Parts: sequence; structure tokens; C-alpha cells
Amino acid sequence: SNQLNEQAKELARLETRLEMLAERRQKELALPAGFPSVARLAEGLTIPAEYRTAIEAALGQRLTTLLLNNDADLWSLLRQADPASPLSLLVAGDLAAPDAPAAPAGPILGRASELIEFSDRIAPAGRYLLDGVFLVADATAAYEVGVGLPAGALAVTPDGLIVEGGGLVRREPRSTADSPLAREEAWRAAQQEVAAAQSELAGRQKLVDAHQSELGALQEQVDAFQPQERAANQREQEANQQVSQAQRALDRQRQQVAYLEKQRQEKAAEAARLQKRLNDTETQLAELQAKLAERTEALAHARQELATIPAAEMAQEQRNWQQQVDAAQTIVAGRQAVVDSRRAALNQLNNQLERLESRQRELQQQRRDIDLQQATAREEQLQQELTELLATLEPLREARAASQKAMQAAEEAVIQQQRQTHNLETVYTRAQVAMSQHENMVEGLRERIKADVGLVSLSSSDDQAEQSPLPLQGIVEQLPIVDELPEDIESNIQDYRGQMQRMGAINPDAPA
Repeated sequence: SNQLNEQAKELARLETRLEMLAERRQKELALPAGFPSVARLAEGLTIPAEYRTAIEAALGQRLTTLLLNNDADLWSLLRQADPASPLSLLVAGDLAAPDAPAAPAGPILGRASELIEFSDRIAPAGRYLLDGVFLVADATAAYEVGVGLPAGALAVTPDGLIVEGGGLVRREPRSTADSPLAREEAWRAAQQEVAAAQSELAGRQKLVDAHQSELGALQEQVDAFQPQERAANQREQEANQQVSQAQRALDRQRQQVAYLEKQRQEKAAEAARLQKRLNDTETQLAELQAKLAERTEALAHARQELATIPAAEMAQEQRNWQQQVDAAQTIVAGRQAVVDSRRAALNQLNNQLERLESRQRELQQQRRDIDLQQATAREEQLQQELTELLATLEPLREARAASQKAMQAAEEAVIQQQRQTHNLETVYTRAQVAMSQHENMVEGLRERIKADVGLVSLSSSDDQAEQSPLPLQGIVEQLPIVDELPEDIESNIQDYRGQMQRMGAINPDAPA
């Protein structure tokens, strides 16, 4: 994941910084190019915390001792080393430790060489330097033991009080964060942090790889079920389409049946209206026929009467009755035509009604032919298969979700470790920058003192690696210790500097 890649990059940067620190440690040795590798005494010591102050006080600057293989390396290094740099050397190639002084009878905690651990490379040198150092509980015991020790042996308390053989009591300054032992412990702590970060990153990587493998296996199982799922979905879709088509066909048949039923009812109503009108027309026709019969009877009676009336009047009366008869016949013929038309329309409606009833019967037969039960059963079967597939896929999905959750937790832990590593690196970098600034400031002050005063023997603490000039009378000045500087010291220095510039060059060897 991206978080693991970022943590790997941070770890790479941390390892690069550790390599830079290793190069800096190598530069602090100030060894000439091509010189054989050497070991430092502090590198091979493993000191319990309760004895650290005592051992550091007993060894002091000897903690920076370089262990050489032979005398040739010793003289070669002395010739090539910077005279201004502090140097502590010991040929440990064939070193034979002298007989250790016997343990005194006083109250001692133990011999220093027996209370700490040495690496194989520095063990002879460590015993050589620490066999004569005895750790005691307090100042009283230190003095009691130290008085009876031979020259070169020491009795040291846990707080750093030293009593040399014969009774010389001295106290070394407390160690600081820049002491050789402190720097060595800081270096070991940095190595352990890098190793821990590497181990944790490797563990996280293995865990993530395992989760990814599990996730890949689960994904393969899911992928294997996907064709079946797709086939089931396809079958379900086909069944749904068939059911939908059957449902639409059924709906269309129902609509057609309803439409035909409505048309049949309308045609039946129209036929009833036409039948009523036909009955009315037939009734009117019967009435007209009755009237025609009456008129015919009246005509016959009129003819009989006509025979009794004069010819002219009879002709006129005959024409009148003939006109009435013609008009009645015309009306009867018109009504008969209407009756015939109504009969034809009624017959046509009856034919349409018969066709509609036949179509309705056909639609009902088609409706019975649609096998809805079979489609419903097929749909239920497909639904059951789909349910079984979903039940099979559900555990796989849950396992995949659990794996994703575990991987997310691992990534969050990696991010937290990365943030902690970055914070440690920031703190260490700030400390390095601050130390460099202080070293530059001290070096600048030394250069100014050298430019203004000349060679001066300055007091310094034991944890500072520097080489003081030899106390040559007349060349190296020994300045007094000043607790508080005068207020006009800067102005006086400026005045003296101006006077020296005005005097010009001076030959110190010229006769007075």
C-alpha cells in the first residue's frame, strides 16, 4: 500500500541518516586516509546503569582511546595526526594485562572489570584499564579502601568520587550529553531504533502480505463464483422477460376482451334501439295498413255512392279519393323502405355481434393457451438458485471485509510508526543543528581569542575533545579565571587593537 511505501521511504531516509552519523563518527577519529580500521574503547563496553557514572569518572578521556594493532600503527598515527587534536592510543594487538592488584579487604562492590561486559575485541584493553578500579558504596568506603590501594589503583563511588591509591581524593565533572560515553549510548540507541523500525516494518510488511494473500484467495473464490452468478442473473432476467412478456400479452388480451365486451354491449344496445324503432315502424305500418283498408273500404263505399251522383261530380270526387289513395300508398311505401332499411341495419348489427362473440371466444382460448403457471414456476426456480448463490457468496464477502479491515488497521499502525520515526528524526536533527551551532560559536570565540591575544591555554571540561597547547613560558599565556567581565572590556580591547595597528610590525628579537 501507499502507507507502507511511505514508511519504507522514511526508513530508508533514517538509514541514510544513520550512515551519515557513522561517517561523522569515522571523521571524529581523525584517522589519515588508508589507515587500518581501529576500535574505540567506548564501543565495546556494556555498563550497567548504576555503575555508569563511576566508570565514566574512572576512565575520563580514556573512553576515547583508540585500540591499535601494533607499534607501527601507533607511530604512523602519531606522525600523521593533527597535533592540535586530542589523542589517546593503546596498542592492543598483543596486550598482556599486568597482574591486577589484589582486592582490598574493605567494603567494595566489586572490581570494575568484573562488573561490566566487554566485547571480544576490546576485552584485553578493558581489563588492562579497569582491573585496578574498585567500585565502593560511598565516600567513606572509598577513602577507607583507597588509602590501602597501590599506586595507579582507584576506588570510585557510584556518584563519581575517586580516591587514588595512597589517599588522593578527587571528583571529576559530571558527564554531559556530549561525553564520549553519552555519544556512544546515543549512537547505540539510534542503531536500536533503526533496527526496531526495520523489524517492525518487516513484521508489518509480512502481515500486510499475508492479508493480501488471503484477500487474493478470497477474490479468486469470488471471481470463480461470478460466472455462475452472472449466469443465474441472466437466467433470472430471461425468466423475468418471459414473465413480463406473458403478463403484457395477458394484459393486451384482457384489454381486447374488455374492448370487445364493451363493443358487444354497445351493439346490443344499438340493436335493442333499432328493434324498438322497427317495432314502432311496424306498428305505424299496421296502423297505416288499417287506415289504407279503411280508405279502400271508404273508396268502395264512395264508388257505390258515386254511382248515384252525377258524372262530373263523381269524376272530381274520384280524383280526390285517388289522390288520397296515392298519397297514402306513397307514405306506406316510404315507411316500408324505412322498415327494410332498419331490418338491413339490424341484420348487419347481428352479424357484427356474432363476429365479436367469435373473436371473444378466440381470445379466451388464447388466454387459456398462455401457461402462466409454468412461467411462475420457472421464476420461482431461478429465484431459489439466485438465493443459494447469494448465500454462498455472503461468507466470502464477510471474509473479504474482515481482511480489508485488518489491512486498514495494519496501515494505521504503520502510519503511527512512521509519524513517531519522523518525530524522533526531527528531534535528533534539531539537536545536531544546535550542537553544530554551539561548536561553531566556540570555535569562533577561540579564533578571536587567538587573533587578539595569541596562544592561550584555556580551561575545558573533560568531555570536550580538544588539544591544549603546551605550557611554554613566554609563548603560551595562562589567563586567570575571571568570574565576571568588566563593563569596559570591549572598549579597552578596541583601544589596544588600534594601538597595535598604529605601532606596525614589531621584531621581538631586536635588541632593546
